[in-house]
Order: sequence, then C-alpha cells, then structure tokens
Amino acid sequence: MLDRGPVQLDNDKCRRGEREPHLSGSRLDLSGLCGGGAVRNNTSRSSRSNNNNNNNTMVDSHGNALPPLSPSSNNNSSSGSEIEQKPVPLSPSEALKYHGTGLTDYEKQEIEKYPEVYYLGLDACKINAKPGSALNSGYDDDNGSYNKVIHDHVCYRYEILEVIGKGSFGQVIRALDHKTNQHVAIKIIRNKKRFHHQALVEVRILDELRKKDADGSYNVIHMLDYFYFRNHLCISFELMSLNLYELIKKNNYQGFSLSLIRRFCNSIVKCLRLLYAENIIHCDLKPENVLLKQRGSSLIKVIDFGSSCYSHRKVYTYIQSRFYRSPEVILGL
Repeated sequence: MLDRGPVQLDNDKCRRGEREPHLSGSRLDLSGLCGGGAVRNNTSRSSRSNNNNNNNTMVDSHGNALPPLSPSSNNNSSSGSEIEQKPVPLSPSEALKYHGTGLTDYEKQEIEKYPEVYYLGLDACKINAKPGSALNSGYDDDNGSYNKVIHDHVCYRYEILEVIGKGSFGQVIRALDHKTNQHVAIKIIRNKKRFHHQALVEVRILDELRKKDADGSYNVIHMLDYFYFRNHLCISFELMSLNLYELIKKNNYQGFSLSLIRRFCNSIVKCLRLLYAENIIHCDLKPENVLLKQRGSSLIKVIDFGSSCYSHRKVYTYIQSRFYRSPEVILGL
C-alpha cells in the first residue's frame, strides 16, 4: 500500500537533472524504478533484497526465488526441513518435478507453454480451473475481469501483491517481477472483444511513444512489456507513486504553490507536444492520470493511454471522464 504520511516535494531534484529509467541498448534499465511506497517487512517474498545476478538466484521448496546466502549469513538459521534449491529459471519439466504437487491440474498443462519459470505461487489459494468450463475455465468473473489471487503468479514470473486500480478496462495490479526482482504495475484487460481491441491500440501507441521517448524527457509512462495470460492481454509498466488527485487530497485540497503548478504544467505540456507531433490524442487527461515518479519528487509522468487514438482514425463520441469532459465532446461538435 502507499505510505499515507505527509508528502514533501523535493524541488531541487529537477535542478539536479534527475532522470527517469530509460532504454539502454536492448536491455531495460530498471534501476530507477520507484514503487508507490515501501513493501512491508512482514510481507512474504516481496521484501527480498535486490539480486544483481539472476543466474545465481535460488528457489525454495515453494518455488519462490531466494537471494544467495551472503558470507555472513547463518546457515543454521534455516528451518529444520532441508530445502532443495535449484537455480532459476526452471524449465517446465523441472518445475513439475520439484513442485508439481503444488500446482493445479490446469497449471500442469499450462506450464508447458512457458520455457522459463521464475515463480509458481504455491502458497496462494489457487483457483481450481476446469478447462473448457464457463467464465474462461473459472478464471474470469461475470464481467470478463480476471479473478486475481494474491500471491499467485502471472505467467509463472510475476507475483500478484495487490490491486492498485480498477476501471471499465479491467484492473491494475502491483506485482513483483521475480526475473528482475523489481516491482511493476500490470494492467490486466477484461476478456471482452471491445476492450481487447482498444487495448491493442493502446499497446501500439505505447510502443511508439516508448521509442520516441527513449530518454524519458517527454514524461510519458513507459510500457515494459505486453503479453497474454489466460486469454487476457496484459501490459506491464514501470511502477509510479501518487497521482495528482491523491496529492491534492493529501494536501487537504488547499492547492499548491504557483512554482510547483508551473513545474507540473511544463512537464504535462512536454508530453502533449510529443503526442501532437505523433498525431495522438490522449482523450482522458486528468489529475488521476498524472503520477509522481516517486514520493518527495515533483517529477511526473502521464499515464493511461487506454482511451487514446490517432487523430486521423475514428474517434469515439463517448470519451473522457465525465467531470473533465470538454464542451465540444459534450455537445458533439
């Protein structure tokens, strides 16, 4: 959860030239990602220290990644039962061999499609899916939204930690990427044709913007990856902090100084200049869709391109959140 303490904005970070994560060659530089608050120490698995060498990472008997023991670690502090450790990622056959008893029958078939297994979520209360049954074998609710289970896996790589957002499109979860040991946000699109179609447009726009904003100077949220999981299109993003509406609320709706407002507006205008140059319309710009990069910083990014479109393509008449809808949209001009 987000830390609900007072927010102090460090405006000097802008003058020091603080940069956001960027693409470096063919690899993603994730060292600058900042989540929406620290993970509590009593949260299992999600509070592990960062491991710079994934090839040496071990997994415990629950199929969860463990950092290697440091020279000062006390080996006698482990539990009485011996933990069989294998380097990750595991192959599907290795995962089934060592941890197959903790998987559902559905997963034992599904896992064969994933050549690298980083996380199994064996401590989660898994859904006993039945292939071919109603509601996407039991993984969806009546509205086509994914029935997430806390601490279960997504694609045998991400650990579901909490839901941080919901909307007509589906839901956004905070997850731990057990491949990179970084926290990310994953947008899980509803399993409905019209939402899937619009999400494909969003992916295309995000991919184009990611290439145009490789150094992060245009303040656009960066898509890390997109993939399908159990008939749901999923999009992973860098994890951000509070949105501007939450920040206004935490400030008792008193507003901000003109200098801070100017800094926010300049950052948003830079994003809009890029969108204009690429013939992209955001269609849902509002305080909730402008996020702080991290707590205590005035650096922001524009998010949620789920309603976006190209200016030369068909534009839906029912767009924009009601309270922020422009007059020309309301009047159908």
